[in-house]
Amino acid sequence: MSQAKQDSLTISRLPPSSVAEKIEILDPDGYKSDQTMLTIVLHEEDHTIGNALKHIICQMLVILIFGSNVYLGVEFCGYNIPHPLEDKILIRIQTEKGYSAGDILCRGLEDLHTMQAFRISIKEYFTRLAYDYSASVKDLSLDVREKPFKSIASISLIFGLTFAYHKNPGERELRNKLANLRQKMILIPVTIHSKKADNCLEKYTKLLNEKRLDFVNFWFIALLVERDYNPNVANDRITRQWPWIDLWRNCFDFGICGRFWMLENSFNDCDICEEEFL
Repeated sequence: MSQAKQDSLTISRLPPSSVAEKIEILDPDGYKSDQTMLTIVLHEEDHTIGNALKHIICQMLVILIFGSNVYLGVEFCGYNIPHPLEDKILIRIQTEKGYSAGDILCRGLEDLHTMQAFRISIKEYFTRLAYDYSASVKDLSLDVREKPFKSIASISLIFGLTFAYHKNPGERELRNKLANLRQKMILIPVTIHSKKADNCLEKYTKLLNEKRLDFVNFWFIALLVERDYNPNVANDRITRQWPWIDLWRNCFDFGICGRFWMLENSFNDCDICEEEFL
């Protein structure tokens, strides 16, 4: 393919609007002789597109989003603003021999456009979701007079689920709760400690230290599941079970509304030694 056809193909892959006004190639004669080095000027642009394009071409985001390395041969990609008062940026791309810097630039612009479209689609999805939610709440408020009991039950359910979602406890809440319980047990004489409370505190602490405690979050409720192994150490498939089997066999506590119920139930009578009454 001739050089003129390659240049026309490169320009045709760029956005059609105001290409000549937006993009300027510095040293076009040097680029014709060596296509591994390209420096362009983007007019009326700033850090927004420069930083995004640099990250894409430098393969920092492409592998995560597109799942493959499509920028083979890139040795350097950077940008700078010549002067704060100038409304333009300079982008320089350098590739290995056999790779065209102009082709890399076109790929970067296309992937940047794809990422922008993906972001817009996600934003539109959540916008429609919020609109549907507001419409359902509005319809529910209009039915209060016609069906008061049903409306009250629905509103109570919505507020209850919202409260449970925001108060759903996690690992941080568990560690804070264990720290408070340790301080509480220190203030109680050892002779009247409840063995049930001591064993429970020891079990939770041991599982956390050995990284054998999993938090399974179901948005409104959190389940605590005990593992038989440390997932960061054990690689033997014999020690592994299906997730639902582990959940069914080893679930020993659940958290809801900011509380771990089995843990707090074990500390109801933590200052009563049951052996004294035997």
